[in-house]
This record gives sequence, structure tokens and C-alpha cells, in this order.
Amino acid sequence: MSTEKTHIDFIALFGTFFTLIYCWWSRLGEAELFSNQCYIYIFFLSSTVLLLPSVLAEMKLSQSNWWHHEAFYSIVVILILAFLGIIIRNEFILNKLILILGLGTVFWRIRKESFNIKWLDVFSGIVFFIFFILLFYSAKIHSPVFPEKTALGLGYIDVLFHSSLSNMFETMGFPNTGLNGSVYFSYHFGSHVLLSGLNHWVGANLNLFYNIGYAAIFIPLFIKSLWLFTLELSRYKKNKPVSVFWFFLCLVILYSLNIHGIAYGQPLVSESLAVGIIFTLLFGTGILGLNESQQMSWSLIFFSFFMILLFCFFKISVGFVAGAGVVYLAFRSFRQGLGFALLAGLCMVISFIVYYFIFPEDMANRKISWPDRINNIWHYSEGIFSYLLGGVIAIGSFLSSRYAYATVGFYSMYYSKKYIFLEVLLVMTLAGMAGGIFASATPSNVFYFGIVQFFFAFAFLIIVGNRLFENLFYNKPYRNYFLVGLFCLSFLSKPAIATSVFETLRVKKAIASLDNNHKTLYDLILMLVKLDQLPDKQNYCIFIPHGEKWYYESQTYFPLGDAFIVPSFSGIPSIWGLTEEMQNAQLLHFNGNQKIDKSIALSEAIDIAKEKGYEKLYYFYAKEDNLQTEIITLD
Repeated sequence: MSTEKTHIDFIALFGTFFTLIYCWWSRLGEAELFSNQCYIYIFFLSSTVLLLPSVLAEMKLSQSNWWHHEAFYSIVVILILAFLGIIIRNEFILNKLILILGLGTVFWRIRKESFNIKWLDVFSGIVFFIFFILLFYSAKIHSPVFPEKTALGLGYIDVLFHSSLSNMFETMGFPNTGLNGSVYFSYHFGSHVLLSGLNHWVGANLNLFYNIGYAAIFIPLFIKSLWLFTLELSRYKKNKPVSVFWFFLCLVILYSLNIHGIAYGQPLVSESLAVGIIFTLLFGTGILGLNESQQMSWSLIFFSFFMILLFCFFKISVGFVAGAGVVYLAFRSFRQGLGFALLAGLCMVISFIVYYFIFPEDMANRKISWPDRINNIWHYSEGIFSYLLGGVIAIGSFLSSRYAYATVGFYSMYYSKKYIFLEVLLVMTLAGMAGGIFASATPSNVFYFGIVQFFFAFAFLIIVGNRLFENLFYNKPYRNYFLVGLFCLSFLSKPAIATSVFETLRVKKAIASLDNNHKTLYDLILMLVKLDQLPDKQNYCIFIPHGEKWYYESQTYFPLGDAFIVPSFSGIPSIWGLTEEMQNAQLLHFNGNQKIDKSIALSEAIDIAKEKGYEKLYYFYAKEDNLQTEIITLD
């Protein structure tokens, strides 16, 4: 294995280590909500995800098969770990198994390598990970002290919502929000299932796993996936391998810019988008690594169908854009058109599945005018660079060829398939724009469609830059100047990083002196985390009357997030968990469109809980500014 790949593997593992150290420091070693053992299990879970595919690729199990590639092994390892986490409920077995897997993988990688360390490459990677992880948390969406921020009214609604979906899936085995019992909720729930399965190896509360474990595993995995794709694309284009130092320098420059949606660490800020793009990068890497005899075999066609379906379950926008690219690649790869026809037909099946099972019903019913659709594209003006980058690169490359301006030369370019990667990139760009216009209701939804192609296009720019500026790297003083610039550019361009670190300290200090309402909510969160550990929590439900304003009016940062606190931290459904005000603010569809038109008393909540088949009801209320709990057995 090359020195560069070894560097990336262990730099990525450092990213996990730094994330966990930062989170442990942020929580000041507090172990009531997140035990110290969880940090250890996360580290070895991440080492398995990052290093085991490299080990399997080294073993040369079957090099003649198309699936023998580190990227394909990465996909399989992650899915198997998640699947085993879902079906094996014994956390003791999973904890010990992940320790063995993680330790064994690390020792194997160390034993097999003769370390020829390029310290500047390693140092630049370490600097980038410190910068990026702090940048990720400075977005004020995820936080190592998320329970404490929620108690102070600062919980971010997206994290509460997504962790609710994940925790309720863990409890009930199907996607639901738990706002009024367990009602099937149409949504792209693949990432929620994946994170739920991975969390079983750790045994943490899912809300905290979303805020700590997710960052520790998927930030390094995203960087490694992007590196593997860039390396394979460089080999495919017959260029020199990209310098590790140049790779991280390009990333620092990218994330130092204030481009909408990327400035604070996208795609990692959105769990579903990040997981979808990571798997797309890995799949694309494996496709680029195929030789001519392996390209688009029938088994690969069916694997591609499975991957497109998986992309859709992670994020519909990712499935739509990546699916367009894969179908076009099949069209260009099969001379007789049978493979293309088969994959296109299978994609129709995927469309049916997506529309009827995971496409949000409220999205399907929204009527958006054409002026509004166009305005949503242009709403984030600087975002146009992100949405169109792949298309601009593809068209620019076509036009730069001297063959592009003659009919015979154009056909020669087309049939030679020399530009097939750029063709696929152009198709993905057009698909992203089309999806943004036709299927989106807000500018943020446009972003989710338009951004998918960006990281594939950015890998192309990294390769071009490496070729143009590689001579600078042979002059050591210039490398030192670049490194100094890397420091200054990354940290000085993002003052929010320092603000975020100090805010974490302020949150911990504020928890020690809470007022009555905030203290009641914090006591509830502590109780919910304990209830989350119950082995038969699918038989329980929770009722908090709408008159308890310390709960239903607790979140000042994003007020509508109040309703998701109970299912997010406990994985136990609420009874009548939406107030009328929340429904009027378009939260009704999160509850399976069950209409809640009034407040109810405890007796009515008991009747509803009995009707839904629960065995016990936990009744929470405040009395004299203290949290009170009643456990009611339902006959």
C-alpha cells in the first residue's frame, strides 16, 4: 500500500481521536449522560470503519472480481456493522466485539506498514482536521453539550428531529417521530437506520451519538472517501498521484471561503446528505477503479440498482442525482443497450418505491409557482457556484479540445469515451438543477439537489491544481510558506471557531445555576436518558400536558423543537405531544397528519394510550418548580 494511503488512514484516525478528546473536554469528563467507555467504543468503531477496508483490500481475496476495491469494501463493512447492530441486541457482545475488531485492525495496519513518514503531509492533515472539526461544531447545530444546550432552550430542531426518527426506529423498527404514539412517517430514513445500528456497538444515548459519535466517525470517513475518489480519478486520467499536502491545502482553502452551505462544514452538517454523498463517493471510486473487462457487468448492474435505492433512502436528492449519473454511464457502457434498458427499468421501480414509501406527503402536495421555483435557485446567489461547478468544468473541458469544433472530431471524442467522466459530471449537474427546480419547495431543498455533484467536481479541480503547481512542492521554503498560510487562512478566516469553544464553556457554567423552568427541563432530560436504557421501552409512552410551559415553550433558539425532546432522548413516544400552535406551524405532517385540536387531561391520555396498546404511561409535570413523575400501569 502506498505511503499516501497509509498517511490518509492514520490522519483520518487522528480526526476521530481529536473529535473524541474535544468532546470529552467539552463535557469536562461528565459521565452521567455519556460514559467514558462510549468514547473508547466509538474510537474502535471508527478504526474498524476506516481501516478494515484497507486490510481487506491488501489481502487480495479475489482481484479478478469487480468488487475487489477498498471503496466497495468500505460500503460493505459499514452496512454489515449497521445490520449486525440492529439484529444483535446484546450490547455486551457488541462492545467486546468492536474492541477486538478495532484493536486487531489497528495492529494489522501498523504491522503491515514500514512507515516512511512525510511529516509535512501528516502535519498538514492534522491541522486540517483540527480546523474542520472545530468548524463543524461552530455551526451551532451539533454540540458535545447538546443536552445542556437543550435545557437552556438552545437545542437545534434538526438534530432533535433526526435523532427522534433514529431513536424511534430503534424502539419500534419502522420510521416514526413518536409525537403521538408510533405512526409511520414517510421520509428518507436510511441514515437514521444506519446511525441507530452503529450506535448499538457503542451503547450511547442516540441524541448524544448524533452529536459526538456521528462526527467522530463520519467526518474522517468523508475526508477519506473524497481522498480515495481523488486518487482513483487521478489514476484514471493518467496523472501523477495527488500530494497529500496539496489535498489538505485545497480543502482548507475551500472551507475558509464563505460559500453558502459549505462555509460551516457541509455536507457533514446534514447527516443524511453526508451519508449519501460519502456512499456516492465510495461507489464512484469503485466504478473508476474498474478495468475494461469489468465495466458494467450484469452483477454490477444489479449492485448499481441496490446502491441507487440505498442513496434514495439516505437522501432522495442524492439518489436522484447519482442515479442519473449511473444510468447515463450504463447507457454509454452497453453497446446493445440491454444493460441501460434494464437499469433504467429498475430505476422506475425505485421511483415507485421512493414516491409511495419515503417521499414526504406534504412535499408532494405543495403547489409552487414557476417564479418561486426559479427564485429558489437564485436565492443563495453565491450558491450558484456550488450548483454549476461540475457543468462548467465539463463544458470548459469539452470546448478546450481542438476536436470539439468539427463534426468528425466531436463524434471521435464521443465514441472514444475519453471524456466519459466529464459527461457523467455534466449529467449530474443538470439532474441537480432539474431536481432543484421541479421537486423543491425551499432554497434549502434546492441546495440538497445542487450540491451533490460539487465534491466530484472539486476532486477534478484538486487534480488540475496538483498538476499546475506541483513544481512548487519541490522547493521546501515554498512548502513552509504554504503551511504558514494554511494556519492563518483556516483559523483566522473563521472567528466563529473561537466563539464556539467559549460558548461551550458558558453552557457548562450556566447548567450549574439554572432557573426553575430550565432546571425542571434538565431533570426531565436526565430522566429520559435513563428511560432510554429500558429493554422493553416499546411498551411505554410518555404524557406531558400542554399546560406545562416549561416543556412546550422551552426552546427559544428554534421554538418548534420542543415536541421532539421526549422521543429524541428516550426513544419513547409521546401521547398528544403536539400543541395546536405547533400544528399551525406546519408540524402536523410529522405526526402522520393526526389532528390534535385541544389540550387533554390525564384521563384522556390514558384512554389514548390504552387504545394504542401501551402497557405503561409515564406522566411528567412540574409541582413547586420540581419535576414530578407518575408511572401508570395500563390494564
